[in-house]
Amino acid sequence: LSIFVCFPFVVAGILMMRDDPPNIFRRRFKEVPKKLVYAKAGKVSDVKFVGKVLGGTINDVITTALAGAMRRFQMEQRKDMRVRDMTIIIPISTRDPHEKGVVLNNQVASVFLKLPVSEENRLKRFKKTKKYMDSLKYGPTMPIFIFLIKVFLGALP
Repeated sequence: LSIFVCFPFVVAGILMMRDDPPNIFRRRFKEVPKKLVYAKAGKVSDVKFVGKVLGGTINDVITTALAGAMRRFQMEQRKDMRVRDMTIIIPISTRDPHEKGVVLNNQVASVFLKLPVSEENRLKRFKKTKKYMDSLKYGPTMPIFIFLIKVFLGALP
């Protein structure tokens, strides 16, 4: 029932989203060289352990690491620019929970996630990331996004 009550507010929020403030990851800053960097592969069990110790998930840890990497990169490239939070698009599964592990087709949608790039402290950055991820997972936004995507994609030939 709460999803139906929240529906117009979530849709209005999506439609009224504003652009993120300028940052080096936007097209305007073409002079900033982009690099591809390879790193030694880590163990999923280590990431899972960190998530468990901090009370989060693997995705919380990886998303927090992404925010930290984006923060460091921006600070190294443009010391004159204030580091601000960014909005990213992340994939989410749209499968029914009973289907997991049974069907291996692509059933994903994308949602907007606020990335706490401005947060200097790693632990605080993790807590903010987890808070934002949890609000997507347990709030009305994700089911509404999934519904809208399935309706629009279902209408396509």
